[in-house]
Amino acid sequence: MGREPSGALSTNSVTSFLAPPPAEGNGSAHSSGGSPRGGPQGGVLVGDGTDCSVSASKAQFDAAAAEVKQLKAKPEDAEMLKIYALFKQATVGDNSTGKSQDDAMTEYIAKVEELKTKYGI
Repeated sequence: MGREPSGALSTNSVTSFLAPPPAEGNGSAHSSGGSPRGGPQGGVLVGDGTDCSVSASKAQFDAAAAEVKQLKAKPEDAEMLKIYALFKQATVGDNSTGKSQDDAMTEYIAKVEELKTKYGI
């Protein structure tokens, strides 16, 4: 068996990138407890310097990444490629789309919600 050509995506390679491994520790960041400080752009920083507004999006992204693996039916190939592209953009960065990582994360969450409605979870 030969290797896949560079740039080719198999279903296995797409599936392996749909969800990141769980983070170490409890991963919770919220404004209660500790001594919060005002963060940039009005966010609230918790004791470890984490901006709660960013953590909320990251938590939603991580939840969506886990949920997409639990769909009752496999999405169409075009949908899988879109999810893969958004996941990579959100986690790695620029893929020549000009879309920010935050925008990709938000779009990924919305796409997973759409797939959950279409395919069930």
